[in-house]
Amino acid sequence: MSNFTKRLNAYVAAAALASSTILSSGTAIAATQGTLGATSTGTLDITITKADQAQITSINDINLGAWTIASSAPTGFDDICVYTSTGSYEVTTTSANFTGANYRLYDGSANYVVYTVSWNDATGGGGAAMTHNTAMTGQTGNSASATCGGSQNASVQVDITNVAMAAAVAGTYTDTLTMVVAPE
Repeated sequence: MSNFTKRLNAYVAAAALASSTILSSGTAIAATQGTLGATSTGTLDITITKADQAQITSINDINLGAWTIASSAPTGFDDICVYTSTGSYEVTTTSANFTGANYRLYDGSANYVVYTVSWNDATGGGGAAMTHNTAMTGQTGNSASATCGGSQNASVQVDITNVAMAAAVAGTYTDTLTMVVAPE
């Protein structure tokens, strides 16, 4: 047997093994090849998968300004856009400086101020109180446009009590609030 024939037989055996492996794994190659003739017809299957998706945009920082003992309790909110391909979503919020279940602002010198977070399924602030790292389900998102058509449809609000501010040492306190939305 020539070297060419040996290589050809090895190639055919490898191709047969690969084909049987593919067929036995449940993944069949559906494309068919045309034959030589006056006309030739081939076929192929087309597949696409669409996953559920979500996106949160139009996010702006919340600056609560300067606080004095004569000030009102600090509060601020940001109207945002939440898109979800399913029309509904859950949201989870976390604080970079959390302890236990508390969201906290940090001054960089071991001093903290506790604050609360609320989520509203509409614009304008307010809403329901969030629990750190716990999903709030049953929210309604924009399912027509990933950017909500340039508008907003939800809001996040942060609040600090005057008691917490009065107890804080002087300084500038910051935190990074992370908001994660997922389709339901």
